[in-house]
Amino acid sequence: MTKEEWGEKKPAWYLDPLVVNQARRFIIHDLRIQIGDTWIQFDHILWNHDGNFFLLKSKSYHQLAIDEFGACSVGYGQGMSDVIAPHLRLKKNEKLFMQLIKTPAFRAWIPFTTSCAHVLMPVSSTLEIAAEYKDIYLKIDDFIIKYRKGIDKETRTTGSLTQHANPQGNMQFATALLAMHTPRPTLRKQVGWESRPALLDIPEIRSLVAESAKDWSWFRFSEAPSAELRNKLPHWGYQALKENGQWTWKKSVV
Repeated sequence: MTKEEWGEKKPAWYLDPLVVNQARRFIIHDLRIQIGDTWIQFDHILWNHDGNFFLLKSKSYHQLAIDEFGACSVGYGQGMSDVIAPHLRLKKNEKLFMQLIKTPAFRAWIPFTTSCAHVLMPVSSTLEIAAEYKDIYLKIDDFIIKYRKGIDKETRTTGSLTQHANPQGNMQFATALLAMHTPRPTLRKQVGWESRPALLDIPEIRSLVAESAKDWSWFRFSEAPSAELRNKLPHWGYQALKENGQWTWKKSVV
């Protein structure tokens, strides 16, 4: 949330009211996690109890044009410049993220998932988007209208299936994602987060995540956990291993 106003802070101001006081709706802002050898980042992840995920990226361009071939140019009122279309990275991240949350540990919390990805633009933006991409690029107010119309409409099948989901599944799911979050190196130094104990060093968080996860093989970090945390892990039934330059926390084999 340290970027320019529109970058993440202002969209969060629009999106948070969709979730506040709504027991079936959830949101995480600015999530950056590693999946395999790839870092993925979403400015906002919005989802509901039924596993409908909206994976969102915010952009502050005053002008944005994308032709039918996917060529993209942007501007701030002083000419246009060619850039890589924001949706290309977003769709790749969406694919990796959905693969992650369909693994057994996450499916134990949210068994049924669907997703869509959108690039959110300021209301004042001028958009010239080819028909193939119009559903991806939305002004923030248009996205909110789309969300309110569709997110709470459950099919009978989905409604009955979610009754069997873990009642605390969404909280455990969110906590697991936050435990994987790693700020960019510059921000890590700025906030004094130099090692990777993160939220799992907090007993309340550990009780939600560590006791529920069935397999920690996808929790991989580029830096070693702190010595203090490594001493605590055996007492919690976990161990820290270094494999191919990556640290992995796994459940100990007894």
